[in-house]
Amino acid sequence: MDEFYKSGDKLGFEFAKFPKYLLLPPYCRLSNNAKLLYVLMLDRLSLSLKNDWADVDGRIYIFYSREQMMQDLNISSKSTIIKAVNELIAIKLISEEYFSFGFPKMIFISKI
Repeated sequence: MDEFYKSGDKLGFEFAKFPKYLLLPPYCRLSNNAKLLYVLMLDRLSLSLKNDWADVDGRIYIFYSREQMMQDLNISSKSTIIKAVNELIAIKLISEEYFSFGFPKMIFISKI
């Protein structure tokens, strides 16, 4: 294995930031799946901003299908993903609205 050296090594990979508030009450009670899913949703916000995906009120939303969530988290159980999403909704970190038939729901991420 080759280690990183301070002589010009670059990390060469992307990071998703983990908000520290997820470690504090009431968010610390979320499952690890819900926390990681939320981090991935926050990461998708930059794409939504770049594409100017906003509703008529100007709220930025993301599209993130349950199937893509399962793939990104390497989870084979749809019920596990649904549970994680429901945790985020219950604690008001996200909300969802239907966009159109055949599309995933629009997900709105709340400010903390």
